[in-house]
Amino acid sequence: RLAQPVDESARQRVERAVVEQLAALRGEGAISSDAEDERVLSDARAELCALGPLGPLLNDDDITELSVTGFGHVTAESAAGWRVVEPPFSSEESLERVVTRLCRLAGREPAPEEAVVERVLPGSVRMSAVRGSVAGGRSLLSLRKAQRVTSVVDDLVRRGTLSRGMATFMRHAMSGGANVLVVGTREARAADLLNALANLCDSYWLCVAETELLAGDARVTRLTLDPTNAAAPRLLGAAANLGNARLLVENALGHVAAGVVEAITAGTRGALISTQAGNLEQALERLTTACMRSGSVAREAARHQVEGAFDLLLEVAQLRDQRYRVLRIAEPNGLSADGFEVEDIFAFSFQRTAAGGAVEGTFASTGNVPRLAEDLGARGITMEPSLFTRNGRS
Repeated sequence: RLAQPVDESARQRVERAVVEQLAALRGEGAISSDAEDERVLSDARAELCALGPLGPLLNDDDITELSVTGFGHVTAESAAGWRVVEPPFSSEESLERVVTRLCRLAGREPAPEEAVVERVLPGSVRMSAVRGSVAGGRSLLSLRKAQRVTSVVDDLVRRGTLSRGMATFMRHAMSGGANVLVVGTREARAADLLNALANLCDSYWLCVAETELLAGDARVTRLTLDPTNAAAPRLLGAAANLGNARLLVENALGHVAAGVVEAITAGTRGALISTQAGNLEQALERLTTACMRSGSVAREAARHQVEGAFDLLLEVAQLRDQRYRVLRIAEPNGLSADGFEVEDIFAFSFQRTAAGGAVEGTFASTGNVPRLAEDLGARGITMEPSLFTRNGRS
């Protein structure tokens, strides 16, 4: 539960002033006689002393996400879908005050010129905001609560997210300590795949995530890191060196993304990471940019760090029929002047759109035997050669 951002003595002073002002407005006829005093007081108290219309919603377990697109439009998402919240904020100033209070709850005030604000609030609520007074225009705010994820690979195979052969390959890879990057857009629900892959091995995990991955699992140590905090790589590196836990990081961004690459470069094995991007190549470029900005690393050095960090790359997407598919399992295959080279191991091949809109296709191996298979074989983890037979349905 989020604490009240204004102390009790200040709240009482504000409330007395509101009561006096309300009485004066009543006397002047500026407030409709239909308006209930208690409702007006409650709304004013929420805006002036708390988090406005967001406070009760943040403490409502049924609400998963809040969106404010201008002070006059607030929406909330639950299992029933999105709904408009009434009343919204009364003014742009009120919305900006609440953004500042949320930053305080996260432990860091917004800098004077900080136009785009990203914080992690208590309870793993991820906040993203644009401050209109700095950026120009109206303020925007998004708050996403951590969600419990319980998916396992067998569930995803039954749903058609990936094939049985792909699942078998990933089981060997996870058991062998491969460093894996999962890539997808926000709509792709990469957290489901991340959770399922983490369940393939009996490791202890150091988890940095928006969602509650491996819910209720005693093997998990959860760590909250702000991607805008320049100390994140040092904190992540120190945590990774304690004990034998693997890194499990959802939606690696900014300094956290740079810290992941740094930790893997320093010798961390078995890391399971996701990041948001349109495809594998774009994700690798984004990680390169994060490393450059975080550590003042030259571009070419950052590219080599990122290319060498991951053994496997998985791309997941939501298709037109709203179902999820792992489109590719690939491995990095060097650098070119144009960017990163990747080589597909498995791929989803689109065939047709059936009546009713269902997207039909097949998962198949490409014939490329990954270097990882040879590395694992040398350590006694063998895979059937037929798993990688070209055109073989997986």
